[in-house]
Amino acid sequence: MEDNPYAKYADNPYAKYAEDTSAAAPQAPSKFDMRTLKDVAESGLSGLGQGVAGLVGLPGTISDAMTSRLTGLANRVTGANVQLPGSPLSGDVLSRKLSNAVGGYHEPQTVAGEYARTIGQFAPGMVAGPSGAIPRIASAVIPAVASEAAGQATKGTALEPAARIGGALLAPVGVGLVKRTGASIANALSKAPVKSMVDEVAPTVSQLKEAGGNLYDEVFQNPDKNVIISKDALSRLSKEVKKIATEHGYDPSVNKEAVTLINKIQKLPKNNSTLVGVEMVRRLATNVSTKDRALGGKITKSITDFMDDLDDADIIGVAGAADKTGPEILTQARNAWRTMKKSTTIQHVIDNADITAGANVSQAGADQALQRGFAGLAKNAKKMAQFSLEEQNAIKLAAKGSNIQSAMKMLGKLAIRGPISGAATTVLGHAFGPSGPYVLAGIGEAAKRGAASGTQASVDALSALVRGGPSAAQRLQAIKTAKMLENMKSYGGPAAGMVGYAAQPVLGD
Repeated sequence: MEDNPYAKYADNPYAKYAEDTSAAAPQAPSKFDMRTLKDVAESGLSGLGQGVAGLVGLPGTISDAMTSRLTGLANRVTGANVQLPGSPLSGDVLSRKLSNAVGGYHEPQTVAGEYARTIGQFAPGMVAGPSGAIPRIASAVIPAVASEAAGQATKGTALEPAARIGGALLAPVGVGLVKRTGASIANALSKAPVKSMVDEVAPTVSQLKEAGGNLYDEVFQNPDKNVIISKDALSRLSKEVKKIATEHGYDPSVNKEAVTLINKIQKLPKNNSTLVGVEMVRRLATNVSTKDRALGGKITKSITDFMDDLDDADIIGVAGAADKTGPEILTQARNAWRTMKKSTTIQHVIDNADITAGANVSQAGADQALQRGFAGLAKNAKKMAQFSLEEQNAIKLAAKGSNIQSAMKMLGKLAIRGPISGAATTVLGHAFGPSGPYVLAGIGEAAKRGAASGTQASVDALSALVRGGPSAAQRLQAIKTAKMLENMKSYGGPAAGMVGYAAQPVLGD
């Protein structure tokens, strides 16, 4: 190469170009060359080995942990220094043996290799993952990537172990949140009604109302169903109502609105009356004014019981063809209408709680609003009277919560919601080590959400019970259990990854 013409000028700013530039400048290596691919493959296999060893040896690892804790406690109490041998089948031992058998685990040389190793550690969890190839793979890959990303961000610090564990455990929660948000957006765009799990096992309030109306129409608009009731049966009803009125202290000069009602009932035995005719009198009893409402309620119940108990001997004919199913259909109609009214009461409490929660979009805020709403219902003796004993107990459970919920609420106080709770959790957590505050805050948050979920579960069970009966509540529980087990499968990857990560100290042995 020719000399640089500017080199002879010592003070010339271009003198630096006098150096030899004949050799080609080395090109930057590709970010993902064959060496990286090899590192990724070998790291992934190493991670898979650690994950399998950790998962297979999990019982032994748990046994070692318990033995170590108990031995340490005994040594502190006695002043001794007893050391018990560990399990020969723990994850650490199995991983060490596997490492020795293959000449030592491969150490990742690149960041991509570190991600591959972590994915390998999580991979055995796919065995217990959700159904379907893609969800099963995602249940391992997503938590692994989240865990490694958190580990990379805190690499070399005391927070790294906690960050890796937190990333793995929070990943499924984030995926679930994204799925639910996506489903909510899709429902909003499609304007389709949102169907709850309760709707899958029990009729909705509108469906109950429609069913009751259809059954009433079947009797009222079909002469074949409108049976004629005997005078003897109607006489029994008249005597029963007269007895109720006497025991109530009925006074025509005081209970003026009830006079018309009782007179109509007293006249029923004089002529054969149809089923529809008695039903119209029953409806009249339900509409008495506030002053005579107590008496009207007793008479309404008496007529309802009378109609429910009608048998073939009480029916002497029909207005149309020989069809005696009218009383049964009318009973079904009243039951459907009664169930609809109870369901409306429950839904009213739920809707009011949703409004009360308002801008407080937290799960805990909705939980408190629900419990206060059902506490108000439980204190209302008049409204509670319409529910069965089993339904009343379910309402009280929704209002008070279970003992487990109470315990979780206490633990939920560890969740950080402001400077005071944050300071308390931080001070208390430091007693358990540097990562203690993070662990306690996580426990508190999980407990708070668990308590709120328990309230929602109680409300759902109550709704199913009122709208569909005990069988609907049982079906709902079965569906929720199956869904919970399916959701737990999404933590198969994180579980395997954590025990695999615990095996990493034996790398290279």
